[in-house]
Amino acid sequence: MVSVLDAMAPCSLSLRILNKPEEFEKVYAWLEEAAMRLGLDDRIHFKLDLILNEALTNTMSYGYTDQASHGIDISLTNETGRIVLEIVDDGIAFNPFAAGPYQASENLADATAEGRGVHLMKSMTDAQDYSRLNDKNVIRLAINLAGNPQPAGEQ
Repeated sequence: MVSVLDAMAPCSLSLRILNKPEEFEKVYAWLEEAAMRLGLDDRIHFKLDLILNEALTNTMSYGYTDQASHGIDISLTNETGRIVLEIVDDGIAFNPFAAGPYQASENLADATAEGRGVHLMKSMTDAQDYSRLNDKNVIRLAINLAGNPQPAGEQ
């Protein structure tokens, strides 16, 4: 299925959640609605679901040094030929894309979970970007839509 995004004017949908695990229900409901409104096919929806789960779990688990509530802003934007997911939080500065390529362990005994989530996010997206703006982490992940390849470095 080709997305209807190519025929649409640019559109952005957003959600603000707190850094609490119970907020995942809001995220899943929002993503379901956003995917429908933006005409995303099941493949893109699935990727976005996994990416959001990984990114938000990491932010909630490791991004804050206190127990206070913090806002996390999520947006989906259709751009020409691609969908862009942006996640903004005020957690500890962390660029998930700064690490080198994921190195799989040679045997199960040496395997760790470390680095697998970032590898997953990279492998499911066509472009990734991190910036620190106004004391906030800004992660942008782009997924090219079917029939619209873009150069890997184009943001």
